[in-house]
Formats: sequence, structure tokens, C-alpha cells
Amino acid sequence: MPTSPGGVVEQEPRGLVGVGTTDPWNAADPRVIGHAGIVGGGPVGPQDLRAALDWQFLAARVVGDDVGAHRFALGGIAIAMWYFTSLFLQNVLGYSALGAGLGQTPAAVTFMVIARLAAALLPRTGVRPLVLAGSGCFVAGFGWLAQAHTDSGYVTSVLGPTLLIAVGIGLTFPTLMAAATADVPEGDAGIIGGLANTASQVGGSVGLAVLATVASARAGMEAGGGFPAALAAGYDLVFLMAAGLGLAIAVVSVLDHHVHTNPHTTS
Repeated sequence: MPTSPGGVVEQEPRGLVGVGTTDPWNAADPRVIGHAGIVGGGPVGPQDLRAALDWQFLAARVVGDDVGAHRFALGGIAIAMWYFTSLFLQNVLGYSALGAGLGQTPAAVTFMVIARLAAALLPRTGVRPLVLAGSGCFVAGFGWLAQAHTDSGYVTSVLGPTLLIAVGIGLTFPTLMAAATADVPEGDAGIIGGLANTASQVGGSVGLAVLATVASARAGMEAGGGFPAALAAGYDLVFLMAAGLGLAIAVVSVLDHHVHTNPHTTS
């Protein structure tokens, strides 16, 4: 039956820990249970409160720790790589949409190959070396890509750096997913994986908003040099910011205890 404020429970108000027991869920405070029942529109028992707090714990593990910060930053890097590189090929170098897609195909294939290789290396190397190597690829690749301009050639100014960035993505994405789910009970691994992916999606959304705003502002400042050149200046700034994200991931990786551990071993 629906619960009114205060709730209707049959348990004595012994606080969060019952008398004579160390189980904090054995005799939960009826006020907590009653008010929690308002949200769901029905009676809530200790097992429901346990599930709610377990969910909060799992969310805090992904969103609140440095692994979540890594995934958030990687969402922005993915946007810079796949979205803004495509825009550069079309709006600056004059490629068609199909041509831009084909131009990014080598990077996509490289990502898939390196991701499989990283999964095989992870048990031997642990998380940290792979993340640092990937971060180095981000810094070098985006720094290289930021040098592209209206007269750049595809092979030397786009293909080379995007392949390097794809190597970084392949090294870091599956590795950080393994780090996020390390030491998590088997029954919670799916939830953690979903939350980690959500962190990447949110990072991509925020990254798109910020990077698009920055690119537009920079292009407006360079409008006197011609439309393609102004857009190139905006995209180059985006790539430099993505290089900065790669550097930030490297710094956090050095300080983060999660990326020091091997997810396939017990510390």
C-alpha cells in the first residue's frame, strides 16, 4: 500500500543497527524507510534501502573516482578525433562526406586491431603502462594534427596523426574499462560497465559543446583570412585542446592508484 510521510513499518526504532547485531540492515530506522517509500509510492523495506545505497556506491565508484575522470576525458577525445577530423576533411580539404568517412577508415581499423592487442597485453603489463602509452599517442597525434592547414596533404597531415591517435584510443578505452570493473563482484560488473560507458557519453556530450564553441569563436576571430582558413584555425585549436586532455589523462594516471593495479590480479 502507498506510504505516507513517516511510513508504516512493523520494526522497532532501534536505529540503523539493531540491538545485539552488527548487521546495519537488520533493524533499519523506520523513519529512513518510511521517507524512502515516498519516492517509490509504496512500502520500502531494508532490502530496498540496501539496493539503493549499493547503487549509489557503484555510481560513486565510476563517477567519483579517477577512472571515471579518465572515461569522461576520453569522451572528449573521441569527439575531437572522429567528429572534428571529419569536419576538417570536408570543410577545409574539400572532401565529400563519403570521402571523409573513407579517410577515417584506416584509423577505425587501427583502433580495432590495437584494442585486441591491448586486451592481450593487459594481464602482463597492467593498466598504467597502457594508459600512459595511449596518452602519449594522444599528445603526439593531436599535436601533429593541429599543424594541418588548407594546403595540407591527406597522408602526412591527417592520415599519420589519426593513425597515431587511433593507437592511443585502442590502448586506453578497453584498458580503462577493465580498470573500472576490476575487483567488482561479478553481479555488479554489468552495472559498472554501463556507468563507465555513460561517463564516456557524458564526456563526449560536454566535449562537443565546449569544443564546438571554441572552434566557432576561433574561426570568427580568423574570418579575415578566408572561410576554409578560418575553420582550419578553429579545428586546430580543438586538436590542441584534445592534446591537453591526453596530457591530463597521463598526469592523473601517474597519481591514480586504480591504474597502478593489474585488473586480473588481486592486490
